[in-house]
Amino acid sequence: MKVFNSHKAMQETINVVFDAEKIHWGSESGNCTLNWADIHSVKSGKSLILVYETKQLMRIIPERAFVNEQEHQEFLGYSNKNR
Repeated sequence: MKVFNSHKAMQETINVVFDAEKIHWGSESGNCTLNWADIHSVKSGKSLILVYETKQLMRIIPERAFVNEQEHQEFLGYSNKNR
């Protein structure tokens, strides 16, 4: 918790937008757009989705971030289709 409290960028709201070709993260600190084909792996758990850019670097998306189950399944479908 100490790292979270001392790191402003970790406290920012991050917007995630995706389509069939790419996934985009954006916040006040910066932006990142990756093609699905460039994603190393995606793992889905009970409450989180882990999007690995490399074996060691991942981004976390809470499942509550999706508007509904259809959007959640669409995201997983795009991530699986491109691997």
